[in-house]
Amino acid sequence: MRVRFQVKAGQWPSWYLAKHHPFDDFDPDVIPAPLYDEGLRTSDPIRCAMAVHMDTPMDFPLAVMRWVLSQPEATIKKPETEHVNFLNREPAIIEDLGDAVKRNLRKIFECKYQYGVPRVFEYFNLSDEVFVERVSGNYVHPSYGAGHAAAAAAAKALKKHINAPQWIWRVALDATFHWSFYRSLLGVHTAQDNKAGMAVGGYDYWDMVD
Repeated sequence: MRVRFQVKAGQWPSWYLAKHHPFDDFDPDVIPAPLYDEGLRTSDPIRCAMAVHMDTPMDFPLAVMRWVLSQPEATIKKPETEHVNFLNREPAIIEDLGDAVKRNLRKIFECKYQYGVPRVFEYFNLSDEVFVERVSGNYVHPSYGAGHAAAAAAAKALKKHINAPQWIWRVALDATFHWSFYRSLLGVHTAQDNKAGMAVGGYDYWDMVD
């Protein structure tokens, strides 16, 4: 409830992000570069909330891919020449990202219907018109865990194709965390939902930066 009131008032919920991030050096007031490049800002929390409303499951993984590949220190693990390099650089990566998103979403929906946890606004006996930033009519499946978080976790598949220093993967990690938790800013998931979605998606914080 506190997060939703802050977002509606145009206030960035720094405390909420800091509370649930696993690393002490995390700065909740910095939008990770892949999301900053998409126009998201802490000065506009409603826009961040709406970014995870009626988007597609591939939007976030592709945004991370574009940012990682734009970094001079990032290189393809299978360097080739001519057209093979192009195929390894983007089409092969996009194919694996899509497969990972599909697998993660299948698993998360099994999780949702296994536990059948109601949406956060249902806990308070509120309609989504009152609690959610934008009503869509799509909040009909159980809450735990979050599908957006599971789909976002597919970004980990980038490590299969790209060599990059740890700082780049840390930015990707923080971006995944942000994107997952924006569903709380929207008012449709709890922190536990988001963490479960990332976990079911196979996203391990420490493995991501090792």
